[in-house]
Amino acid sequence: MKTECGVLGVWTPQLEMVNLIKPFLLKLQHRGQDSCGIGYLTSDSSKIEIKKYLGKVDNLINIDNVDESQYFIGHTRYTTSSKERSLLESAHPISGNFKGKDFAFVFNGNIPDVENDTEYIRDFFANSELITFYETLTAFVNKVSRAYNIVFLYDKKLWITRDTYGTRPLSIWIGGDGTIVTASETCVFDELKEINSGFTTEIQPGNITVVNNGYIKNYEVKKMNNTAFCLFEYIYFMKPTSESMIKGKTVGETRNLFGIELAKQEAREAREAFNPDDTVVSSIPNTANDYARGYAIEMGIPYVQVIKKRSSSMRTFIEPSQIDRITASEQKYIYDSSGIKGKNVILVDDSIVRGITIKNISDKLREFEPKSIHIRVGCPPITNTCNLGVDMSSHDELIANRHLDTESIRDTMGVDSLIYLKLENINEVINLSNFCSGCMNGNYNSCENCETSKNIDW
Repeated sequence: MKTECGVLGVWTPQLEMVNLIKPFLLKLQHRGQDSCGIGYLTSDSSKIEIKKYLGKVDNLINIDNVDESQYFIGHTRYTTSSKERSLLESAHPISGNFKGKDFAFVFNGNIPDVENDTEYIRDFFANSELITFYETLTAFVNKVSRAYNIVFLYDKKLWITRDTYGTRPLSIWIGGDGTIVTASETCVFDELKEINSGFTTEIQPGNITVVNNGYIKNYEVKKMNNTAFCLFEYIYFMKPTSESMIKGKTVGETRNLFGIELAKQEAREAREAFNPDDTVVSSIPNTANDYARGYAIEMGIPYVQVIKKRSSSMRTFIEPSQIDRITASEQKYIYDSSGIKGKNVILVDDSIVRGITIKNISDKLREFEPKSIHIRVGCPPITNTCNLGVDMSSHDELIANRHLDTESIRDTMGVDSLIYLKLENINEVINLSNFCSGCMNGNYNSCENCETSKNIDW
């Protein structure tokens, strides 16, 4: 059950914190829109209640009047397999039982070579011969190397763990009033920072963090020499306002630097020069906005957003089927015809996976009579599948695998030029030895030798 989902865990001394649970999950909506749910400990701590619904977080009802709990877990789900099963049945939180006590958990990731990873996790604990929950969770971390973030609610505690490679992002916020929130991305904490002093830190890979009535204990179970944080998280999934692995910089600021490197790469390769008077740089909104701004500034070309995303649209990448993706892509954007006609239009995108969105956009742009259309991409070609939680399950669906070279892809897109940012130039911005770049160069255990990326003929 591969998922690129959002997970949430909350302990709070403020019983009215329930009013923020839905806003917290809304901050994680970009990580999944198939289903959503919450679990919480009842006010008398006698049982765990679970509420889950299909669709977006707005569908969560009757949570404003849940019992005055201090413990919550939450989830937004993006399904990429097991779609033949009931989505509501598969929605999180998932419940189970350990030594006669109920538990619930939310999960993000994918455990390779396991048919259904949420069932695997549930059964691992239900069938454990070990005495304590901590011992069982420690055994799980030692046995299963990746890819997961899991937040359990068990025995009046939150149990938080992140895989030993740190594949997916997971952070924790500790408030001045004692409130503790763990979430897939730090953008969840933005509202808290406005009303409460506190600090944010990462849940470290291979660690178990236990939250017990406002007290935190952290246990290092297993440590790797290198992490393998998913590079595609940076490139596409994470919110721009979330904190990055570069100290003091957000994900958006890091993407801006990728855009600058893309422009520098183009200049070094002595590509065709553009006249700023009849050329505009625009992003394919919204993930690519920061790439496009960095690229435009470095190139000395005006940044003009000639394409805008309809406010009601969601991410086409996480639509459940190819037909859904094509339909959503065709309906997703609004075009500024006056900013396109007679111009060299340079479109900057974060990535090209299947090529559906860019092909639809380039076809539409031709209707407004641009002088030329050029595509710039903020990462290398996606050439390999991912079994660690991103929906790239088939080589055939990846456009870079259906064509021999960049020029063939360019022809398919119907554009005048196409340039991908090279992996070694991403390494100028972030230390790729701590990242998984497997979908780009086949190295899923971190790019310890980034020379491998230079051997790819793109």
